[in-house]
Amino acid sequence: MTELVFAGPTRRLLDAHTGRRFGYLFAHRSDACDGRLGAAHATELPYVFGTLDSAYGPSGLAGHHPSAELSERMRATWLRFAATGDPGWSTWDPAARCTAASTAPATPTSPRAEPAPTPGRREGPSTVAAVDTSERVGRYVRMVALEGQGTELAGALLRVADDMAAQPGCLAYVVNATPDEPDVVWVTEMWSDAASSEAALSRDIGESGLGDVLALLTAPPDYIEVTPLGGPGLAGLPG
Repeated sequence: MTELVFAGPTRRLLDAHTGRRFGYLFAHRSDACDGRLGAAHATELPYVFGTLDSAYGPSGLAGHHPSAELSERMRATWLRFAATGDPGWSTWDPAARCTAASTAPATPTSPRAEPAPTPGRREGPSTVAAVDTSERVGRYVRMVALEGQGTELAGALLRVADDMAAQPGCLAYVVNATPDEPDVVWVTEMWSDAASSEAALSRDIGESGLGDVLALLTAPPDYIEVTPLGGPGLAGLPG
């Protein structure tokens, strides 16, 4: 969902912009919500505005163990950019897609410039790493429908599955009902590589049918990502 709504459109905007521009990625994972929140959209805001004291705790954006040092570095970097137009790393290059990664523990400098991680992969705590796009990518996605709308959500996802079947690199897109939770639907995805997954999921949400899915959800989907290794069902598949 992060890739679909935020990361993909941001990269496309950066690629299309012809002026001087910079990219950055906030990769520090919050341990809020029993560690499920991670480096979610907007979790950087308490660090940028220096409001960690009011945003920590089990359900606060900053979690139980916010990094005051990371906040100081981010604030200094943003102030530098506001004053000079230079945040301290290279401008955006569509070919290299270089970005800055804000993580903890700290390094002696402000956020470092590294290749942006391949979309659709969740990175581990405080890391930014390039992903081998030759690997198959698997994903288990859990979606919760508005009350009483589980059947409608499953139907909308089956229409998305029909669309995904025609997308290059889609090896599986299976919609699953949950017997004891009628408003919960799971999707099992498998892609030949991360690039294929990104290309299919970053299309216009109306074209793919994902807009109908989003309208039926109570909250953004939860998901985990895996690397399929082998077993029945994988034999003979490309990749």
